[in-house]
Amino acid sequence: MSISCGWKRVHSQRHHVRELCRTIEAPSSSSKKQLRPLRILQMQLRCLPRHPLRPQPPPILPRLPNPGQRNVFTAQGRSDPNENTGISILNCKGAAAEDLIPVVSEFRNYLGRPWKEYSRTVYLLSHIEGLIDPAGWLEWDGDFALATLYYGEYMNRGPGANTSARVTWPGYRVINSSTEANQFTVGSFIEGGEWLPPTGIPFYLGLSSP
Repeated sequence: MSISCGWKRVHSQRHHVRELCRTIEAPSSSSKKQLRPLRILQMQLRCLPRHPLRPQPPPILPRLPNPGQRNVFTAQGRSDPNENTGISILNCKGAAAEDLIPVVSEFRNYLGRPWKEYSRTVYLLSHIEGLIDPAGWLEWDGDFALATLYYGEYMNRGPGANTSARVTWPGYRVINSSTEANQFTVGSFIEGGEWLPPTGIPFYLGLSSP
């Protein structure tokens, strides 16, 4: 599966992103804490609006898999429930890539599956097209991590955003509180207000642009 999510804007800022990563990875007395956001960084930056004045939901585009395969958008892993890592997909669009569109009904597509025991992924205010399986999420190995993961969906739209037939795992929830959803914004989840401004990359701190 290939994911495309705001590539044009990120490519234009490649120098800034590399400089930023080198700064975060530099050894220091608190280097362990500094490294943690890196698992979130790429998805967050790729899902930022492409233009600061006219934001457009950037797409996540699963491509045509091999026969018998399935597409899974994410496979996040946390081995410790205290790790402040995860994948937050905010104001994006999930749709089939051009090579998948003609045969999209022949393949199952999922929002994510667990990689490690405390996998954490959320979709917030995104447009999800009808290619997503009604269950939404895929198990990895039997009931592994289904009670310890954190998967959430908050006020998404589109035919694939219907949660009525979603998985009933203990770790899955439909997020109904804006307070809970705000934990996964650029401002709260990766503290973007502290280090994103010098990069020149457009962003907003909350659930939506001001």
